[in-house]
Amino acid sequence: MGDASVFTYPSPLTGYEDAPPLPDEKAEDGKSYVNLPADKLSEAYDKFTPPLDRGRRGG
Repeated sequence: MGDASVFTYPSPLTGYEDAPPLPDEKAEDGKSYVNLPADKLSEAYDKFTPPLDRGRRGG
């Protein structure tokens, strides 16, 4: 395996710094949280997102 300290990736929290907190509303079963509907599907449903390979063998 390679040295992970050599690679840099953007934080997955980038863009959410000022977002409101997630709701604490529980589903009817009382065990899980309510999953709010999304405005649109992620582009990851159609293609790999950077830095993943979108080439012939990657996707």
